[in-house]
Amino acid sequence: MTKLVLVSDTHTYHNQVTIPQCDILVHAGDLSFHGKPMELISFNSWIYDLKDRGTIKEAVIIAGNHELGMEKDPNQVAVEYLSACNFMHCKSYKSPTGLKFFGVPHQLRFFDWAWNTDEQGIANQLSMVPDDVDVLVTHGPPHGYNDVGRDGTHCGSYALLAWIQRAQPKLVVFGHIHAGYSGDTVTMIGNTRIVNASTCTEQYKPTNKPIEVEL
Repeated sequence: MTKLVLVSDTHTYHNQVTIPQCDILVHAGDLSFHGKPMELISFNSWIYDLKDRGTIKEAVIIAGNHELGMEKDPNQVAVEYLSACNFMHCKSYKSPTGLKFFGVPHQLRFFDWAWNTDEQGIANQLSMVPDDVDVLVTHGPPHGYNDVGRDGTHCGSYALLAWIQRAQPKLVVFGHIHAGYSGDTVTMIGNTRIVNASTCTEQYKPTNKPIEVEL
């Protein structure tokens, strides 16, 4: 079994988050407020520290809508500033544990932030996901699951929901909608566990606990 710790939407408050010991830390985006170099450098140093202390063995991350500074050339920015992480931008990563991950940062249009798209855009990104993926990491949620925003409406994607229903990976991790934090509730779509791992609350307080999962 591989122990995962799931977080998202830490928004520069990563140093205030206590990470339980695990094999893999998974971060579903919005590690910063604007994706500025100093924000990314601070996050990267935190990951290195977690590794040095033996808290985690590796980190698997994607960008979120707040990583505006990464939108133009995300992979190059990750090479420069996120060297401690396995960064996924619409691509796969296979962990030494054998788990296969895929990352999609896009979400349905949300003001003027990064990686806005529509349902067809999300479907296009999901069409690249290998059939044997174990863990899909997205920034936005599927429609109807931990996706109710502050105005009381559902913010999730129908295309993502349909993909989960068809593909049935072991786990889908996301954030974006802080109020949808999963906590201790286990939510399933068929055989797939669904987790909103938002660390920050609606008030941007990093008080939601990391979620632990074994696969």
